[in-house]
Amino acid sequence: MSSYTHQIARAEFAEGTTVNPPNHKTTVRDHGGPYIDLERYLPSEVAAISPFVDKLMILIKKCRCVPERETDVEIALREALANAIIHGNREDPQKKFMLPAAVSLMKSRSL
Repeated sequence: MSSYTHQIARAEFAEGTTVNPPNHKTTVRDHGGPYIDLERYLPSEVAAISPFVDKLMILIKKCRCVPERETDVEIALREALANAIIHGNREDPQKKFMLPAAVSLMKSRSL
């Protein structure tokens, strides 16, 4: 399951796509364990939030990391990114910030 999710992550965040232009680096690391790491460098532009969060949410939903809580995660991500861009970097297009994320590969199971 780990390599499958790693492939999904690579496909969703492929270099050169509109969500990940060549100058916005995304690193995907598979540790062979129950999670993968993503590191994404985003420009300090509000317009960069939605394309990134939309792609990350596809990955999170496919991995079923937080079943039935995806909306909560999405809202928290959007708020945190907006705060970093607006208040932290003051929307300075010359500044970028790195967003680390760990995505669990464990699927929930019913007993």
